[in-house]
Amino acid sequence: MWLIIIVAYQITNTIVFGSIFNPIRRLLKNIGEGDTSLHKLFSCILCMGTWVGFIITIVMISLDLTPLLPTEPYQHIINNNPYGLIIFNTFFLAGTTWLIHTIQEMFERFNNE
Repeated sequence: MWLIIIVAYQITNTIVFGSIFNPIRRLLKNIGEGDTSLHKLFSCILCMGTWVGFIITIVMISLDLTPLLPTEPYQHIINNNPYGLIIFNTFFLAGTTWLIHTIQEMFERFNNE
């Protein structure tokens, strides 16, 4: 469970803040920076975390690795519905990614003071 959460965070963090994606973010910024732009997606930890969580969930279900998903213990809530698992797990991974990022930013601000 924790491994998937850390993987989702690291993928999202790399896409949003990693220097390897700077050319893509610059290109998308030149195209447009509106609320519905791809630049917003590639610069928002929660937005990208949602899509990363969705893709990880789809891949894990496709490879029949659902027992490794963080929401596996809660399957009784969603009645073993694969669509419910996709939605629940997508938002769970997006939320944990955002939470880890927020805690990390808090510590960075605390250390800079």
